[in-house]
Amino acid sequence: MRCLKLLITLLNNQGELNMASKCVNKVTIIGNLSDDPVLNQTGGGTPVCNFKVVTNETWFDKSSGEKKESKEWHRVVAWRELAKVADTILSKGTLVYIEGKLKTKSWVDKEGKTSFSTEIVAQVINKLHDSRKKEEEYSYTK
Repeated sequence: MRCLKLLITLLNNQGELNMASKCVNKVTIIGNLSDDPVLNQTGGGTPVCNFKVVTNETWFDKSSGEKKESKEWHRVVAWRELAKVADTILSKGTLVYIEGKLKTKSWVDKEGKTSFSTEIVAQVINKLHDSRKKEEEYSYTK
């Protein structure tokens, strides 16, 4: 990231690039909930809802002609009013459109090993019909 900002600064100084050095942290996925969402509250009483969304991709292997599939599991967290709505309208198997940003947490375990976890902080949740038509839209923006 530092290199990109440096490159943009250098190019701006030379007059070859006329754009702000802004970054974008935006994620959009469509997938199915792997389990029911879990609604909790922080120590301060803020609602937070956690759930996982599975996305899949299929293709045909060029050499064998076999159909292949890969799945990705995404951790999603919704806060405040969006958390309450997610807990109400979503359930295991729901086809859902999620728009948000990536957030990575790190922690050190008892053995001194640093671990990382990346999740999507939801800003828009659309519950979709199986036909992938929009059914309901709920969004929360800070």
